[in-house]
Amino acid sequence: MNGFFAMDGDIRYRRVGKVHARRAWNAGMDVVFCPHRLYPFGGWRPSILASRAGFSDRAFDDVLRDFISYNCNLHETGYYASYFVRVGPEITGCDS
Repeated sequence: MNGFFAMDGDIRYRRVGKVHARRAWNAGMDVVFCPHRLYPFGGWRPSILASRAGFSDRAFDDVLRDFISYNCNLHETGYYASYFVRVGPEITGCDS
């Protein structure tokens, strides 16, 4: 996975794979789902910030399946999701 970073205001997010996103979800961290051809924090806000606290009764795969079926069904947006997790300020190299 390349080191792709995204900014939401002052908060930095790093793109991760599905396995890492599932582990972060199980650890109680927030995970951002976004169609893979779109920027997660652009003008249209195509992403969702999903947390285990908000979806306490649902598993990661159930939330992901619903997101993909509603948001990742066009050629322009892409047919699968990308995942972003929040990183601390100690991560460097994401200002470019």
